Amino acid sequence: MTNVRFKVEGAKDIIISLEKYKDKIRPEIQKALDKGAQIIADEAKRIAPLGPTGNLKKGIYAKEMPYKKYSPSVAIVTVDRHIAPHSHLVEFGTGVRIGKKGKAGYIGKSFGIMPARPFLRPAFDSKKSEVERFVKNYLKNELIKVSAK
Repeated sequence: MTNVRFKVEGAKDIIISLEKYKDKIRPEIQKALDKGAQIIADEAKRIAPLGPTGNLKKGIYAKEMPYKKYSPSVAIVTVDRHIAPHSHLVEFGTGVRIGKKGKAGYIGKSFGIMPARPFLRPAFDSKKSEVERFVKNYLKNELIKVSAK
């Protein structure tokens, strides 16, 4: 899947405050990112195609990455490959026939070429601004709390 990064810009005073209070606010940055990732995961579940088992929707989740003092804060939206191992085929489509290649050509269940039915990228694109606003406001409120102490 594609790695997507975004950063909140234009809040110079918040960025300066983050630097000043970084040790106190760092765990809160992780919480904000985790909640933001959940917003995108919820949207991805909503727009993902519903197959016969529903496993694709069931497999989408926001993964809370462990907080590490000296590494960047990270939150991701992913699909559990044990629940929905076909997620990449749905997101990107296939350019070839699906099935096992045998002496007589493709054997087994063949679905032919499958067009892409993206759900992760559109979820990110549609919720990016909302997540940016959420993270910015969350951190602003946390900075107010920290600086008041």
